[in-house]
Amino acid sequence: MATMNCDICGGRVVATEKEGWFACDSCGMDYPLEWVKAKFQKTQTVKVEGTVKVEGQASVENLYRRGQLLLEDGKWDEAGKCFDKILEIDAEHHLAYIGKLCVDTLAHSESELVSSKYLLSLYPNFQKAVRFADADCRERLDGFKKANQDRVEKAKQALLQKYERYAKLQLCISIGWHHIVGLRIDGVVVAAGQNDKGQCNTQSWRDVIAVSAGWGHTVGLKANGTVVATGCNENGECNIQNWRDIIAVSAGWGHTVGLKKDGTVCAIGKNGYGQCNTRNWNSIVAIAVGCNHTVGLEKDGTVVSVGRNECGEGNVRNWRNIVAISAGSFHTCGLMEDGTVVAVGEDGQYGQCDTGDWWDIIAVSSGGDYIVGLKETGDVVVAGKAFNYNWGIEKWWDIVAVSASGEYAVGLKTNGTIISTLASSDGIARNIRNWQSIGPSSEVQRQKRRQEDQKNQEIARQQQEKQSLAWTQQGLCKYCGGKLSAFGKKCKACGKQN
Repeated sequence: MATMNCDICGGRVVATEKEGWFACDSCGMDYPLEWVKAKFQKTQTVKVEGTVKVEGQASVENLYRRGQLLLEDGKWDEAGKCFDKILEIDAEHHLAYIGKLCVDTLAHSESELVSSKYLLSLYPNFQKAVRFADADCRERLDGFKKANQDRVEKAKQALLQKYERYAKLQLCISIGWHHIVGLRIDGVVVAAGQNDKGQCNTQSWRDVIAVSAGWGHTVGLKANGTVVATGCNENGECNIQNWRDIIAVSAGWGHTVGLKKDGTVCAIGKNGYGQCNTRNWNSIVAIAVGCNHTVGLEKDGTVVSVGRNECGEGNVRNWRNIVAISAGSFHTCGLMEDGTVVAVGEDGQYGQCDTGDWWDIIAVSSGGDYIVGLKETGDVVVAGKAFNYNWGIEKWWDIVAVSASGEYAVGLKTNGTIISTLASSDGIARNIRNWQSIGPSSEVQRQKRRQEDQKNQEIARQQQEKQSLAWTQQGLCKYCGGKLSAFGKKCKACGKQN
């Protein structure tokens, strides 16, 4: 004769001390007397241990109770089997669908459903539970749905605020082809590196809130929405004097792009690949510029691209839930809402688009042949050339912003200093080693800087007046101290009339 086997795990079913009840000696599943009759009728050769009275059929209530206990213990797979078994008996059992929803969301009970990271209304089991539920249960599920929606929305807003905070930090450092730019908290811009085209001539800039370094020029966004630029202007990339209401800037290889307050985008400079054809964009919240392509993040989390696409760097139309973007030479990467990263374009021998195993990322920056990702812990991950060449980026710590370019990367530390992949003996590395107070500029700090400038200007004016008086008393030019001509008191050095 055959031994009775458990429907859930296949274990041996034996009699319990409770009269009329049996249990699996493996998983503990309880069975009523009615279940034995059904088994007996099917096999007619059942070996039963204990005293049995046989009548009735399998108990849905018992399966449901067992499923709830398994949920409490976090045994999701076993609980799911219980609820599946109920639905085999009754395909419209709404409580079983709620149980399966708990399994979907890893909730230990109904009350924990509101804590789901994702909207309950998107789950098929929630939809079926509502469909078959009675009025009271439907009202309870509607309450779960609303509470869950509020919780998910608040969590999303907090997440977006975190990404926005790190995005502001990203605006404080930027690398061009052979120069680095940093924004100080007082709105002053410092620069180091190659200056053959004047790309580092930022000493006079004030009230700046964001910087971007192109291949041979530098762009700064001012607090009043205007833009300043210096460096190479062979393609008109620095002709931004008339731009107004700008909230973000990005400099590329011969072109400059600006995001306006209304979500439209202006672009100027080299346009051989159509990288400046952004006139039709109107719902953009962030921009990024590569060598010959321009990328825009739309407010719904999708991405658009114009310009060069020979390596697939513009194949971003299917991206969803993106919160930040970055463009490299011939590739593009996007940071997703869940902290993962997607990338398209040239992958080549370096694998710069191999970001599939990244997680918990809060900022990204694309270089020539590599991508750098920043974690909220302050650690940094990298894919591509920088990883293959062992630049040591993975050993960085306490980082709050990163910027990548052709041959090197820099990181902003929490104390406002800069770290780079450059050799310590490199001239640029020596210069940026002394940078302090790099970070988002505030109105308070910018005001202090303006007051300090005014004070210095007044001191310089007083010193100049004192020097001019001394020169005049000596019969010299009051402007430069040069000798005056015998007639007319015209300076022989500066040519000015005294």
